[in-house]
Amino acid sequence: MSDAHDADEAVNQGWFSVRCVFQYGSDAPFVYEERITVWRAVSFDAAVALAEAEAAEYANEVDRRYLGFAQAYRMFDELGYGAEVYSLMRDSELPPDAYLTAFFDTGEERQGTLKEPAAGSMPC
Repeated sequence: MSDAHDADEAVNQGWFSVRCVFQYGSDAPFVYEERITVWRAVSFDAAVALAEAEAAEYANEVDRRYLGFAQAYRMFDELGYGAEVYSLMRDSELPPDAYLTAFFDTGEERQGTLKEPAAGSMPC
C-alpha cells in the first residue's frame, strides 16, 4: 500500500470499545465476565474482528470460553481522562431500583462498594 493510502486510512480510523462476554469453568455455578477493550479501527466490523481475535487469545489463557457475544461502541471522545468509552441503551418497563437489580446488582457480582459516593452520583 502507498503512504497516501495509509495516511487516508489512519484519518478515517476512530476509537471503538468492544464488550465481549466470557464463561469460566465447565460446571455450574458459572462465572461470567464482561470485558471491554479499546480498538482503533475504520469500522464497527473491523473493531469487532480485532476484539474477537483478542478474545480468542484471552480465552485460551485459563479455563474460560469466549461466548461469541460482542457489542461495539464508536467512541466520540478521544481517549483521555473522563472519556466515554462505552454506552449501551436499553428500553425497560422496570422502575430504577428493579432495573438495577435485574441487570447490574443481582447479588452475584464479584465487586466491592465505595465508602462514600461522589457528590451527585448514585452509590456503586
